[in-house]
Amino acid sequence: MLQKIREQEMIEEIIEDLELQAGLKLSPLQIKMLQLTQHIFFTEQELKDHISGITDYLKNTPADERIWNCYQDLSDNSYVLIVCLTPSKLG
Repeated sequence: MLQKIREQEMIEEIIEDLELQAGLKLSPLQIKMLQLTQHIFFTEQELKDHISGITDYLKNTPADERIWNCYQDLSDNSYVLIVCLTPSKLG
């Protein structure tokens, strides 16, 4: 139960990070996918106005302080945001 509460707090933190740092507001469906699968896929078009804010956030926030990361698929320029649910971050 405590882990589920902590996971929900982390999801809320990711939603806040994306809104404040990159101006990206997730849709209800994207939030649901994040809660269920701990990742969200984005097309290049969906992130084009937000990628610089996301990049700046990831560059300026040490990896051990982040609970998410974003990766680009070079074959189609899509992106995936992944929650980093490590035991130390759930603690």
